[in-house]
Amino acid sequence: MVRHPYLVRVFEYEPDLLRHLGRLDAEAASARTVVEAVSLETGEELSAALPSEPTDLGFLVLDGMLARNVEAFGHRAVELLGAGDFIRPRGASQLPPPAAVVGDCRALTPARVGLLDRRFEREASMLPGVLAELADRTAARATSLCVQLAIAQLPQLEARLLALFWTAAERWGIVEARGVSVHLPVSQSLLAELTSSRRPSVNSALRRLRDRGDLIASPDGHWLLVGQQPRCEVLSAPTVSGMTVGARGE
Repeated sequence: MVRHPYLVRVFEYEPDLLRHLGRLDAEAASARTVVEAVSLETGEELSAALPSEPTDLGFLVLDGMLARNVEAFGHRAVELLGAGDFIRPRGASQLPPPAAVVGDCRALTPARVGLLDRRFEREASMLPGVLAELADRTAARATSLCVQLAIAQLPQLEARLLALFWTAAERWGIVEARGVSVHLPVSQSLLAELTSSRRPSVNSALRRLRDRGDLIASPDGHWLLVGQQPRCEVLSAPTVSGMTVGARGE
């Protein structure tokens, strides 16, 4: 269902975009710069909420969590997005077929997305550092995808899952007495896509992690990572006591 967008002061959500400005200039820019935004319900696709086909600078996730899907060579890859992530609308579609076919962004939680249009681009070009900050956000996403690719190559599925959760906890986690809690409302099917595995194998691996006390899941999508983050050399080892080595396609 297409709905009408509404206006938000984008720099109130992302004040770090103005970190190269002095306090007074940043306050003035924050007060005057508005963009259109759309709200997404859980499970809703971003394209379904947009007022029209976007031809602007891109999208900025204001809050909530989304999963971005890209299909390539008959397979689907998934990227988790959260507040502050900057999305260019047509980046992957510029690759020649059959390299990539852009999918869509689906809300994993209620979310808001700002539409950075041509007017915002003109205003931002007069604010020192804003466009560079957005470019940095794009570079950070590229690095995160490289990390996700490295995680997918770990020899043990339990290690892949732990690395995925601890990486997410670095960004979205909350330190508690027993460990780190992270809200990651993902299904086992989505976890399988994120770790280059299969859903039944993910179910078994999660059970083994719970039995060992490394991970506690709650029905509302919160995961408690117990203890300290495993060292890289432990996760990368071909055999580790208590973990099962499996093929990439498991």
